[in-house]
Amino acid sequence: MLKWCDEHQAAALRIYQWSTPTLSLGYFQPWKECRDYIDQWEQASEESSRVELEIVRRRTGGGAIIHHHDWTYSLTIPWETNRQGPTRNLYQWVHQGLVRWLADFGFQAHMQILSEPTTVQPFLCFLRRTEGDILVGSDKVIGSAQRRGRRSVLQHGSVLLARSPFASILPGLHEIQSFTPPAISLKEKDSFGRSILISLQKSIAIQWQTCHHIESLGCPETSAGISEHRSSDWLQRV
Repeated sequence: MLKWCDEHQAAALRIYQWSTPTLSLGYFQPWKECRDYIDQWEQASEESSRVELEIVRRRTGGGAIIHHHDWTYSLTIPWETNRQGPTRNLYQWVHQGLVRWLADFGFQAHMQILSEPTTVQPFLCFLRRTEGDILVGSDKVIGSAQRRGRRSVLQHGSVLLARSPFASILPGLHEIQSFTPPAISLKEKDSFGRSILISLQKSIAIQWQTCHHIESLGCPETSAGISEHRSSDWLQRV
């Protein structure tokens, strides 16, 4: 999507789920930390013989994310620095919309004001606290990361819907929701995406049209990208 945006100078937003439980490793995270995490989980879990966790390495930095009971968004936008300012503005625009989306379901969400200083970052993204993260109480429920292209920026992030057995320390909206009706159902994925679009339109002059498959963008790199991100060379690059 980022290469496509660089070439066409057009924005694209994709909302998706993962077909199998997957750990996405941050671009700069050491492979050994990933293996240590998986080994510890397998030793503590009775389900390790029945459930397999896929592993990919992202193009963006940050901590590892367990994509199991979550929705993920990927947004690419042409970025003219003089007109739109620093790319951290994009975090604000998107997350402001998502805070309002959560409020519609009774959540009193807020954005982290400052990044928490730490000498050793937790392995999992949702245990980190970075400026702009979305929290409900003390629990992080939405986080995002970026990658710059030649003339564009990619921002993607996840909303943690429910606790995963692969990261049982992390509560999702479902666990927090037990005290805050009504529940968020799977059909609300459309409203999740719309909240991002509406929030962006308040800050950027942008026109959207609907397409239902990423292939409709005509990205020739899609198949090659899947193979690359599954390769041992890419996974173990750090």
